[in-house]
Amino acid sequence: MSKVRLLFCDDSAGVVKGFEKNVARPLAELIECETAASCAGVEALIGEGRAFDVVVTDLNFEKVGGGPKDGLEIIRLAREHWPESEPILMTAYEGSLDVRDGLRLRALGLGEGSLLPKTDAEDPGVTWLRLRERVQGIALAKQEEGAKVGQLRRENRYLREALAGGGVAWISSLPVEEAAAAIRSDPNVFFEGQAGKSYAMQEVFRRIRRTAPLPSDVLILGPTGTGKDLVAHAIHNLSGRRARPFVKADLTTTSGNLVESELFGHERGAFTGADARKEGLIASAEGGTFFLDEIGNISQEVQAKLLRVLEERTYRPLGSTKDRRADLRFIAATNVDLGAAVEQGAFRPDLYERLNVVRIVLPPLALRIEDVPVLAALFLAECRARFGASGLARIDAGALELLMEEDWPRNVRQLRHVIERLFTEVDPACPVVDRAAIERVLEKPGAAALEAPSGAGALFRRILAGEVSLALPAIRKKHGEEVVREIVRRTMIHFRGLPDAAECEQYFGGSSANAWRQFAFQLGLTWKSVREPR
Repeated sequence: MSKVRLLFCDDSAGVVKGFEKNVARPLAELIECETAASCAGVEALIGEGRAFDVVVTDLNFEKVGGGPKDGLEIIRLAREHWPESEPILMTAYEGSLDVRDGLRLRALGLGEGSLLPKTDAEDPGVTWLRLRERVQGIALAKQEEGAKVGQLRRENRYLREALAGGGVAWISSLPVEEAAAAIRSDPNVFFEGQAGKSYAMQEVFRRIRRTAPLPSDVLILGPTGTGKDLVAHAIHNLSGRRARPFVKADLTTTSGNLVESELFGHERGAFTGADARKEGLIASAEGGTFFLDEIGNISQEVQAKLLRVLEERTYRPLGSTKDRRADLRFIAATNVDLGAAVEQGAFRPDLYERLNVVRIVLPPLALRIEDVPVLAALFLAECRARFGASGLARIDAGALELLMEEDWPRNVRQLRHVIERLFTEVDPACPVVDRAAIERVLEKPGAAALEAPSGAGALFRRILAGEVSLALPAIRKKHGEEVVREIVRRTMIHFRGLPDAAECEQYFGGSSANAWRQFAFQLGLTWKSVREPR
């Protein structure tokens, strides 16, 4: 059984020694430990691609010039970058945690038994005993689950490899209704109206399942056309609020002076034309879920009022003198890089911090191209039923391969439109959708396409399909620096980090994992920089 990886964060050398003596050594057969003395040290480990199963942190790091509550930021970083990790917060100043801190810790998933008080220096053994028991329990539980996790990982890899090597052949061999029915019946592939066998989408599904039962507000990020509204619906449907309203608001086309009225409602006479009292969208979502799409496009004045809704769960309709309670779950979505918007002064940093606790990032279709055959089969079966078509009952391998060669700058929505366009551009009595049919309906957006070196996408797909196996130096020598950079970037997305030794051997001509790390470092690529494309 592999050992549990533990990160211990404290700015006191004496406390670190106490941890090593009382926890690390007695549990040496169960855990392997690393230490960090600051929040910056944790960020450095993240940048190196390190990962941990348990993160134990002090609350205050003022001895190294840090903030009085840097431990909260360390837990946030751990939950963001290592979502399966177990956080433990230790502090001698438990009373310094206010209500807002408590809410933040609950939103970050700090469970019962994960907040440990430090005792007086006269009796430090009690602190270490509590921590040792807690860590031992986590380690034993994780080892017990190790066999199950290993099986899931093997199945996940099988899904990736099977789809890259045989998904096209399988789908093209069946009537499209039969293929679509098989896809919909597999809960690992078809989940709450979304479909995907790729690792990227399996990660999205996992995050939805983990997030939905929690009371936390959620931020959904992703390019236009990736299905952010489907994710919001899935979270609502799997939550305890499923029986209550789901209300969506997209205010991008609403004029500025009406946005507040739409959100918060207004009293009669609140402004010119307000002839009657009106309930806002937030009131309509009472007890349920409020989904605000494209939050990156609203004014800072409205952002300030939304922050109050999130923090205090109160709001005030226009023209009213009384506050109203808001019992709802808040989900926001945007295709805007909110971090950059904060730096540019276009988005409030306090609202961004409040939203950025629990987030789900949807990958563009170009980074999960192995899902295209699955989606194409589903869309084709759906269109045949909707249009009552007798033909186009099968899609052949050439057509699917051509679809997989596209970069899909407008993502899943664009693929759906291409499939639907078949029924106007191709004879609906034709029995099979072939390559020529797809060529007739494909869009060529030119300047709107994703910026990627010429040939990199096609080469990457050939590598996954096993048609070529080139070491990284050979790729750089034959295709140039930009192509090898794109290959490394796409590979990190596909394998959720650097490929392991077996994957290097299978796909990249025996390039060692160490060579991959060196290439990624030289090219300035880290998991953090590639996992959330702007």
